[in-house]
Amino acid sequence: MVREDKQSSSKVARDLDLMETSVREWVQQAAIDTGQEPSDVLTTAERAEIEQLQRDVKRLNSPGWGTYVKPQVSGDPAGASVSRL
Repeated sequence: MVREDKQSSSKVARDLDLMETSVREWVQQAAIDTGQEPSDVLTTAERAEIEQLQRDVKRLNSPGWGTYVKPQVSGDPAGASVSRL
């Protein structure tokens, strides 16, 4: 609405019962996402990728991840042992 209909963010905020700052931030983020505004701010896709990577790291660092039981090999006096990858 702000970008397509050239309405002010304050009018759109009033019409949709939203905070004007929220509307302005959404418009600015849309401009960043579409490459219309050069910025050192992350795009929405980049933020989503970072969040996914953070979840993956947390999962990989969780207890039990990468632990396996070494199969017993004939003649292995120690028997089965648990190793960390």
